[in-house]
Amino acid sequence: AVAVAEAANEGDATALHILQQAGVELARLGQALNARIGSRSVGLIGGVLKLHPVIEQEFRAQLAGHEVIRLAADASLAAARIQATPDNHWRNILRSLG
Repeated sequence: AVAVAEAANEGDATALHILQQAGVELARLGQALNARIGSRSVGLIGGVLKLHPVIEQEFRAQLAGHEVIRLAADASLAAARIQATPDNHWRNILRSLG
């Protein structure tokens, strides 16, 4: 993924298209969740957002009409905290990260 992002930064149209498609596919996950649980805000978190801005741009474009929140939390740390706490406390952990 890093090499693709570097190529996109150097003007490679194919690499840029791959990153745009990554944004589309990530947005499909948000759309699937909204279809399943109802319209909610969609959060973005993780290192993929640091690769290239087109990923987030495409993600937001695909989810037009939905609130998209970019979270600054460390996804790995959040996952570790969720595993280390008793059931039903994970919601509070996620809320504290926002």
